[in-house]
Amino acid sequence: MLKELFKRWPSRIQERDIVAGPNSLPVSVNVNSDKGTINVGVDGLSEGEKKELFARAAGMSDIAVYEGYIEHAYAKSHVHRTDQCPQCGAITQRRYGHFIYATQIATRVMFAPAGYFCSECPSVIIDEDIIKNGITDRKFRFQGVLGIDYGKERKPDIFRTWNGREAVYVLDEDLRPMGISTFDSGHSHPQASSFSINKKQRRNASRRKLAKKSRRINRRK
Repeated sequence: MLKELFKRWPSRIQERDIVAGPNSLPVSVNVNSDKGTINVGVDGLSEGEKKELFARAAGMSDIAVYEGYIEHAYAKSHVHRTDQCPQCGAITQRRYGHFIYATQIATRVMFAPAGYFCSECPSVIIDEDIIKNGITDRKFRFQGVLGIDYGKERKPDIFRTWNGREAVYVLDEDLRPMGISTFDSGHSHPQASSFSINKKQRRNASRRKLAKKSRRINRRK
């Protein structure tokens, strides 16, 4: 199946970002020239084929896959520049990563060059637009990036802070993550990020902080 996928691979690939994630079709390739991306649905691929695809995508794009751990995350829209870490001031490097993101239906994972990772501390600046543009199934609505996944290699890194503040994970009644927010020092309730939180979700968010050991993530690939 992977051979068939590469037959449909477009030329001049270096000019585009390659993103891969869940899709309603067994295997799909969607070239978005306006946004400079190639979206690849990987539901129909085996774990070995996915790994090969990710390695090939990183190699052809000349962007390495991130290999570290993350505690602090910032939205690209929140910072002034992406080449300098807002946490410690060190230089950053753009890398591929498996980004865990929330939707109104389920938590999903996307492989994309959407992170500017600090070279000195466990921080990352995330280009959320790349994640949003990579969601090809319109039934899913992007509601924030929650962490970085590493597959079967090790446990995922769930962000401890978001945009410089303590991260709060908004959960539904079944304790499924629905998005990310922060506690503002001047307010008693979380400040929303990237999506709106209704009153019921606010109450849940204030009572339930998602720490690394306290909640399970329903990951889909």
